[in-house]
Amino acid sequence: MASGGGGDLVLVKISSDGVADPGFGTNGVAAFNVRSYTTAEGTGPSFDVAVTLAVLPDGRILVAGSTGETETGPNSDAVLARVTSVGALDTTYGSGGYAPLGDPSDFDSAAGIGVRPSGDVVIAGIGFFPTQVSPEGQALSLLSGDFSAGTADLDVRSDGSLLGGGFVLDSETVGSLATYHLNATDLADGANTVPDPIVFTPQVDLELGATVTSNTVTITGLSSAAAISVSAGSFYAIGCTSAFVDTAGVISNGQTVCLRTTVGSVDSTVKDAVLTVGTVRGVLTAVTGDSTPDPFTFVDQTGVTASTPIESAPITLTGLNIPAAVSVTGGEYSVGCTGTWTAEAGSAVSGDEICVRHTSSPYPAAVTSTTLRVGAGAGTSDTFDSTTEGTLDTSPDAFSFVDQTDVEPSTVVTSAAVTITGITNPTTVSVIGGSYSIGCGATYTTFNGTVLDGETVCVRHNSAALGLTATDTTLVVGDTQDIFTSTTRDADTTPEAFSFVDQVDVEPSTIIVSAPVTINGIDAPTPISTIGGGYSIGCTATFATSAGTVSNGQTVCVRHTSSASGDSVVTTTLTVGGVSDAFTSTTRTLDSTPDPFSFVDQTGVPLATVITSAVVQLSGYNVNVSVSITGGTYSVGCTNNFTAASTNNLAPDARICVRHTSGSLGGVVTDTVLTVGG
Repeated sequence: MASGGGGDLVLVKISSDGVADPGFGTNGVAAFNVRSYTTAEGTGPSFDVAVTLAVLPDGRILVAGSTGETETGPNSDAVLARVTSVGALDTTYGSGGYAPLGDPSDFDSAAGIGVRPSGDVVIAGIGFFPTQVSPEGQALSLLSGDFSAGTADLDVRSDGSLLGGGFVLDSETVGSLATYHLNATDLADGANTVPDPIVFTPQVDLELGATVTSNTVTITGLSSAAAISVSAGSFYAIGCTSAFVDTAGVISNGQTVCLRTTVGSVDSTVKDAVLTVGTVRGVLTAVTGDSTPDPFTFVDQTGVTASTPIESAPITLTGLNIPAAVSVTGGEYSVGCTGTWTAEAGSAVSGDEICVRHTSSPYPAAVTSTTLRVGAGAGTSDTFDSTTEGTLDTSPDAFSFVDQTDVEPSTVVTSAAVTITGITNPTTVSVIGGSYSIGCGATYTTFNGTVLDGETVCVRHNSAALGLTATDTTLVVGDTQDIFTSTTRDADTTPEAFSFVDQVDVEPSTIIVSAPVTINGIDAPTPISTIGGGYSIGCTATFATSAGTVSNGQTVCVRHTSSASGDSVVTTTLTVGGVSDAFTSTTRTLDSTPDPFSFVDQTGVPLATVITSAVVQLSGYNVNVSVSITGGTYSVGCTNNFTAASTNNLAPDARICVRHTSGSLGGVVTDTVLTVGG
């Protein structure tokens, strides 16, 4: 019987009376480990599980299951081995006793095994297609079909076909029972392109980024040439003397081959370079070493002399098994504490002593720091501090700015210099509401900084835009501060005199807009208002009647509606900061009396007939006037539309005709009188 789950493929042979067969394996138990894995922690066996077996007619045993690096994967592959009747691995089968079933790219496990009358073996399970293996474990074929089922068991029928049983996943959590029927064609072993196992010696404790070359491996067990290839990022050389390549090729029995690969730049990581000959894989496992040391601690020093080179006591590196990168900030280091110092990056090994040094601060009670970092990436680091003797004083004497008055509005105002005294060490300086300059040069900043005893500081800010307005800037040094204040002069809101151009002969009842005037002579926003009309700042289409403000250099227009009467004046007064001017418009003179006009009388006209006068062109008036008629009708424009109705809307320059019906008796005069205007 087969057993698995403890890490090996295990077979147990029980005699017919129920006791272990002492002639099989060791006391009836045969155990086999498929392969080994190397990690940063060392080399260990694979985790193998025997799931099913088949006893061949000659007493040899086929056992199938899975093999992987760990119990839970993630990468494991199906395994098929052949064992002799006495419980020894049959190394004549496949490659070293195992059929080469392919690349472990997912979780694969054989669960069913069947031996066909031809001697071909079919295995199926989870994670791979049912596969037929030739009797000697050299040739493989994937059986055609769409196999979404996971196989739990196989049975060989008398005609050599197979029945499979298992399950199909309907979803991630729900499955259904499934069966299938396989027809398989006999598979001949043919030429042997399955070599004996390819074993590369693992290489460990490699330096980061190192390029490594494997031991030389001789390819045996082939009866004909086989394909050779290598995994991405690695190279091989047939004969181990020619150039290393990464392209597929062909190798023959008895030839040697080497692998070459480059490891990564992270501690304790594994890189597997995989060489495939035929269907057999050989793995060169390359493991980087540990370049991160155990934590180390420098002994800080206090009460040291100012401006003096200070050397730390040595620290000793431990926990490394490869050289480690060394770097320093804020000082220098010496590997071996030999007196040779450098600030450049270097390297050290486990057991090395390292010292650091720096020049102490020139100020009392001040700390100077040097940080040593060992190892790649973050590595391991510690900081060595030295503190100078003396007492720290960062509380300056009081300082006072001279405030400024009557400054121009919206102007950069710079204070007189103040001198910082009474401190022993560099002291924090900051500013609120402006900027400062140490040394009172051209460079000003708003960022916090430090100032030394005896240095001068100036501050500056932009003065207010309005008159008689204060602007404050606060300088803070240590725990002492003072405020610099600038106050603007009184604003000038009295503009220069401005004058509108009055307009005459304007049309009555019409919106009249003035020409623009420019406001000059003010330096602050100034009140603006109108009486008797509206105003527009900028002379746009928008006019206002409520009070507002205007600035220097802006233009202003005013507008109003002209009088409905002739020879009448409308006035709009604009006032800016106490200065005013009136804009007037005067309507043109209105004339409602036309020039004299006369009709041409007609004689000898027919009796009782409508008689129309010749056209009369009116003139001499410039407003609409009244018109009335007696003894007939009139037509404005001399159309066919005649009326006797009076109107007050006769336009200037009208053309007019009159008509009446002549008398019914001879010698009778008929008169029509047209009156126009007052």
